Amino acid sequence: MAYKTAGIGETRSVIEDEGGEMWPLRELLGCERLSVSVVELAPGRRGTEYDHAGCDCESVYLAVQGAVDVDCLLPSGAVESLTLEEYEAVSIPPEQSRQLVNRSDGTVRVVVASTV
Repeated sequence: MAYKTAGIGETRSVIEDEGGEMWPLRELLGCERLSVSVVELAPGRRGTEYDHAGCDCESVYLAVQGAVDVDCLLPSGAVESLTLEEYEAVSIPPEQSRQLVNRSDGTVRVVVASTV
């Protein structure tokens, strides 16, 4: 059986911020059509706001340590916040702007997977 394994200890975080880190695993795993990253946010910290408009990328967020909020900017300018409890996941359409937010008192970790 041909497979590859990888862990966050085998790569460097691509975020240079004491309040958060992100470890991409795609290259280590040799993935061609799937991106997988682990995101860690300290209490009170926010991830980068972004969307995948213009591409046909599916994205899934899975909270694996603690509960995390996903803030989505609506066309009206309002923000809709969804809380993911530990081991809960959400799929977000490409055009939806989103941002991970840690409003808890503890560090959170989220696995982010998307097609490329």
